[in-house]
Amino acid sequence: MKGIARIIDAYGSQIDDEIFKEKIGSVSVKEISRSAKERGEGSLGYAEAMVSIYNAKRRGNLLKYENLHKEKKTRAFDVQSDEDIE
Repeated sequence: MKGIARIIDAYGSQIDDEIFKEKIGSVSVKEISRSAKERGEGSLGYAEAMVSIYNAKRRGNLLKYENLHKEKKTRAFDVQSDEDIE
């Protein structure tokens, strides 16, 4: 999940949802995990593996790996205190 969150934070609307689901859905979780271990540890390696699958055999609009390594653009979740809810 955190790998997908990294991708969404890094690329936002650059990702075509339908193509992403089609390409990632056609690859087994075991294969993605194996590729992620080769690339690096943790969610960054997992995100890189999914980006490489997404970019495979695409001609235009390739996602750049540098965006994954930049600092986060937005905070994924805002934690609300009990005072904010009331």
